Order: sequence, then structure tokens, then C-alpha cells
Amino acid sequence: MRIGTWNLAGRWGPRHLRLLERAACDVWLLTEVHDRVKLEGYSAQTTASPMRKGVAWASVLSRSPQEPVAEPHPASGAARMNGIVFCCSILPW
Repeated sequence: MRIGTWNLAGRWGPRHLRLLERAACDVWLLTEVHDRVKLEGYSAQTTASPMRKGVAWASVLSRSPQEPVAEPHPASGAARMNGIVFCCSILPW
């Protein structure tokens, strides 16, 4: 399983998309995720509370079907895939 992490700093554009696609990760743990972030063939579990307008604290993206898991913190997103819980978190200032 290939897992990637990245703090997107609220940015998103074609270059970001190409990099994520080329990396071919099975799971992405992303922080400061713009609401335009979409990867074909991936499902996403994103924090319910926004970091700021249009940007979520964290998101777990996966090629496998996800089962949502209760967020352990408003700045942390979590999902269960194939019996494994993945959690992505950013420390809020």
C-alpha cells in the first residue's frame, strides 16, 4: 500500500492534481484541503468543520471504499478502509 501526505496550504490547481496522480498513492492524507480537490477514482472523508471558507482542515482520500470514523478532533479526519483506520490531522494554532 502506498500512502502519501501533503499540506496543500489551501491551494489547488492542475499542477497539484498532476503530482497527486503521478504519485499513484492508494491513500492520500491531505491537510489544508481546498474544496475543489477531487481525484478521479478516489473517495474522500473530509473534516466537517472548515479551517476557513473553502478550505477543510484535513481529508483522507482512498481508492478503496471508506467507512467514516468519528473525528477525534475538529482538525482531524478519519476513515476505515479494509479494517484499517487512517487519520489525518493538522495542529490548529
